[in-house]
Amino acid sequence: MAKLVRLPAKVDRWFVKGRFNPNSPVQIRNLMAAYGETARPGKHSKTRQPSTNKDVMRRLAKTHQVFADIQAYKDVKKMDSTYATGLVAHCDDQQRIHASFTHRPYTMRLACQNPNLQNIPDDEDDDSMARRFRRCIIAGPECTLVSADFAGIEAVQTGWYAGDRDYYRLARLGVHSYLVASRLGQSVDLSSDDETLSGLLGDIKREHHDSKIYKQLKRVVHRTNYGSGPYGMHMDDPELFGSIQEAEDLQAFYYTLCPKLAQWHAQVRTLAHAQGFLGGNDHPYKFKAWFWDVMHYDRVKNKMVRGSDWNKVVAYYPQSSSAGNLFDACLLLMDPSRQWYVGDAYFGKTPIRALIHDEILFEVPKKGLDDFLNRCRGAMEEPVTVQPLNKSWNMGEFMKHKVEIKVGPNWADMEAV
Repeated sequence: MAKLVRLPAKVDRWFVKGRFNPNSPVQIRNLMAAYGETARPGKHSKTRQPSTNKDVMRRLAKTHQVFADIQAYKDVKKMDSTYATGLVAHCDDQQRIHASFTHRPYTMRLACQNPNLQNIPDDEDDDSMARRFRRCIIAGPECTLVSADFAGIEAVQTGWYAGDRDYYRLARLGVHSYLVASRLGQSVDLSSDDETLSGLLGDIKREHHDSKIYKQLKRVVHRTNYGSGPYGMHMDDPELFGSIQEAEDLQAFYYTLCPKLAQWHAQVRTLAHAQGFLGGNDHPYKFKAWFWDVMHYDRVKNKMVRGSDWNKVVAYYPQSSSAGNLFDACLLLMDPSRQWYVGDAYFGKTPIRALIHDEILFEVPKKGLDDFLNRCRGAMEEPVTVQPLNKSWNMGEFMKHKVEIKVGPNWADMEAV
C-alpha cells in the first residue's frame, strides 16, 4: 500500500515590480498632480508636503477609482504588518501572546504594547478584514471567550460630572436611541419608569441600529463629549458626514437636547486653564493630570486662542473615572474574600486576558460558565461608592453601570447573553 509522506519544502515566489509604488507619498502626489487634484484639507504637519493620508484618499476616491485602490492596498498592508505578521512574531510556543500594559495615557487608562492589543480593529461587516482577523483570536480547548463591557460608561460619567440628571439617566438606558427617536419625531416619555423607558429605547435601537442616522448620532455623542467640532467629524468620516454643515446640524441638535453639556465643557476648560491641572481632591480616585496649553495668546491674532490641550481637558474626567471603575471591578473579581471572586476560574489561574478601554476580555472554561457570568456581572454592576449621586435625583445613593456581556469561540463571533 502506498504511503503519503508530508515533506517540508521552500518555495520562492517572484513577481515583476511595477514602476508605481502605492507606499510612496512622492509617487502618490505625482499621481494626484496628473489628475489635477489637490490634497485638501492641506499639507502634512511635519513635511509640509501635500498630504496623502486616508482622508485625502477617501475624498479623491469619489472621482478616481485608483485612489480607492491605493487606500485598500494600504489597509491590507497595515493589517498584515501590524496585526497579522506583527502579532505572530510575539507568539510563544503555545501560540499565545503576552502583551505589556502600562499607565502611559494621561487619563490613567491602560495602554498596551509589545504588541498593542487595544488597537485591533473591529467592524460590523462580517466579511471585513478586521472581523476575519478577529476570528483568528480563539479560546483554548473546552473554553470560550467572554467580553464584558460597561454600557455607555463615558456618557454616564459625563452626565454625572455635568450634574445633568436626565442625561445621566439616558446614558444608562440608551442615549443614542433617544436622540434617534427625537430626530425622527418619535415621542419618548421621560416620565416613564426605568424599566419601561429602557424597553422602549431598546426597541428603537433594534429598529435603527444599522441606519445612517443612528451611526451619525452615536458618533456625534462620542466626538462632542470630547470636544470635537463639525469640521473634525466630517474630515474623519466624510462618508458618514457628507458635509461640515450636516455634522454641524446634528451637533446643534445634540446640544439642544443636552443643554448642560456645553456649559460643563466651558467650566472644565476655564478651570484647567486657570490652575494648570485637573483632578486631585475633586476627583473620585484622586487622579491628577497637568495641562499647560488649554489656551494661549496669539500675537498675530492679538487674542487668546485654543491650545493643544483644548479637547484633552474635557475628556479627562470621564475617561479617568471610567478607568477607575474598570480597575475597581477587576479588584472585586480578583479578591478571594469577595463573593464575585473568579481569580482561579481558568484552571486555577486568572481568566483575564486583556483590558481594552472599557472592556474586560476573559478566557473561561465552558464548565461553570453560567456561574462565572453571574459573578462577572455582579462585580461590574456593583455601586460605585466613590461617586455618590445627587440626593435630589432620587436615583439611588451611588452611581451604577449596566454591563453588556458577549460569549463566543473567537473574538469576532460573539453573542450577547
